[in-house]
Amino acid sequence: MKLKKLLGVDLLPKDFSKEQVNTLSLAIHKISIKRASAVILFMIVFELVLITIYDLPRLNMGGSEASAILPYFILHITIMLISIVSIILLRYIQNKMNDEQKIKAYDYLTPIISGLIMICLAIICALDQRTSGSIGVYAINTVIVGILILLKPPRNIIVFSIPYSIFLAGLLIFQTDQSLLINNLINGSIFFICILLASSFFYYNTYNSILRGILLEEANNKLEKLSNIDPLTNLYNRRYLDMIIIRELNYMKRYKETSVILLLDIDDFKKVNDTHGHPVGDVVLKEVATILSECIRESDLPIRWGGEEFMLLMFKCNVDQILPVANRILENVREYTFAKEQNLNIKVTISIGVSQINGYTQEDFQKSYEKADEALYLAKNSGKDQVKF
Repeated sequence: MKLKKLLGVDLLPKDFSKEQVNTLSLAIHKISIKRASAVILFMIVFELVLITIYDLPRLNMGGSEASAILPYFILHITIMLISIVSIILLRYIQNKMNDEQKIKAYDYLTPIISGLIMICLAIICALDQRTSGSIGVYAINTVIVGILILLKPPRNIIVFSIPYSIFLAGLLIFQTDQSLLINNLINGSIFFICILLASSFFYYNTYNSILRGILLEEANNKLEKLSNIDPLTNLYNRRYLDMIIIRELNYMKRYKETSVILLLDIDDFKKVNDTHGHPVGDVVLKEVATILSECIRESDLPIRWGGEEFMLLMFKCNVDQILPVANRILENVREYTFAKEQNLNIKVTISIGVSQINGYTQEDFQKSYEKADEALYLAKNSGKDQVKF
């Protein structure tokens, strides 16, 4: 497992969907870009201060002082320009691209920005070997990039290896003190190895943390769905209605809209169970639920109310608009042949009671439900297979 992480092998569940992979990638990139933006803004300010306070005064002196400082000045200007362009590109990607485009852009842009800045800093460190012999610039900035910016293995190996190679070449070219050369080689190599491991660790630590969050959210969504969905018919259940009814009533009140309750009951369903058994009765319930779902709009809410009874909440309409829908449900159920796959040709009908929701409180909803129940009772006692208002 540790070897796979070091080599950059993705450790995703086998059933992870493309959408989940994109969610994971985008979440990692968002964290990395947020950190990279902070680092880049700091670099812009820091380089501007260095150029203003350190480089320009020495350039104005002329002579050997100006010649010595010129390479640093060019490198500081280069880092500042890279940082400014990077911020502009990151803002453009954030505001103008969709999620898939962002993932592709960030996959390339983050390593390139990090690599370019670290290369410039490695060159500065190489130039320092002519005077101070310090490797602090290389070490500090390697630590900052390795810890803050999330670079996916094995890409981070490339990003860190190029500046490290420049760092080594700079030591060999500019450092004439043998003891300091050996000391810097050892310390710089230790920094390189440690930061490479740390970069992989921080990436996968974040990776696993986000992955666990996604898996937990998926599990919670499944549990939420299981608790709100009737497992037999795949329709919503009473619990779900209790959760959303206040929200829907408030929406109706806000926009001064009316809605309608339909209570539907399969006629003589007990005969189906007594004649063919409960498994066949379950098939009939599922097929009735499918018919109901096909007859209504996407915005309407079909509910398994209990037993052979269903409820339809039809929003943004009134009782005058319901009759065609109710008649279509009656006709589709009446003409449908149930339990064909069980080699049975069962015919059933359905009765419907309708009531308009008058008011915007739970008490108003309860009264409307009771009216719909009375209408259903009337439809049952008036010959069944009909709708009553």
